[in-house]
Amino acid sequence: MGRLVVSNAVSFDVIKDVQTPSCRIDVIKAIYPSPVEMTFENESNLIIFQRPRRNSSGSFESFTKANDFFSIGQVLFIPAASPLRIRADGGPAETLRCSFSREKLSQITGYRDLVKPSTMLHTLNIRERWISESLLRLEKAIMESTERSLRFADALASALLMEISRYLDKRETVEGFQRGGLAPRTLKKIIEYLNENERVTVDDVCELSGYSRRHLGRAFKQATGATIYDAIEEVRFSRASKLLEKTDLRVREIATKVGFSDASSFSVAFQRISGETPSDHRARLRAPAGAVTPARNRYS
Repeated sequence: MGRLVVSNAVSFDVIKDVQTPSCRIDVIKAIYPSPVEMTFENESNLIIFQRPRRNSSGSFESFTKANDFFSIGQVLFIPAASPLRIRADGGPAETLRCSFSREKLSQITGYRDLVKPSTMLHTLNIRERWISESLLRLEKAIMESTERSLRFADALASALLMEISRYLDKRETVEGFQRGGLAPRTLKKIIEYLNENERVTVDDVCELSGYSRRHLGRAFKQATGATIYDAIEEVRFSRASKLLEKTDLRVREIATKVGFSDASSFSVAFQRISGETPSDHRARLRAPAGAVTPARNRYS
């Protein structure tokens, strides 16, 4: 299905592994060192659903510059023969993977390839509620492992592949990796500003770029596929994750540091992104090697 080249030790436990007429589906539990850097090499097309979401970024070796890493979400699609370099926080994680051969992908979708250079960025963070919910249903079906549930899993996996195909089609807005909407220099300045400053607001970014809210929102989404609000939230999550792991600050103190008015709204936003509460996230990242804390997700 795929091969991992990891910079240091990692342990894997295959919980379930089934072959259906359309694809191979497995569930694995792994414990990664922290931090971890690895290269994922795959011969088939992969849909991946990771729980809980970790603070991670990725770079496709064939499409991006050596130091260009982009945020990885809970759901991602990795095209066949597209090595992906990953940098991530460590700890335990559970991953559902659906593997489709090139022939099956073509039969199901009618396309030889789902991904073009212009949509490569969007494969790393697929934001579609139906897809996330369906992946949870898919995992439940293969764990039941009855003849009927496996038939259902096969049909659902094919439907997921079609939906991801539609999702990527909608996001083909720029040619190659030349990002439209914002000049590369302006986009780089905005990203650096988000990463270097606490409590950033949309108005702050408007002032930095010289754009109105409306123009900035449209141009930023055309350039990255995400809204400026999404980008600010991603940076808040990354900063909060590090504070939870590296400090003993209380949740309400971390909420204030990353720009939230209270601990409650911070916890809701954090769980929406990561699939776990701030306290669970801290416990998982600090768990000793070999200990696996139960992963929760927003649909449980």
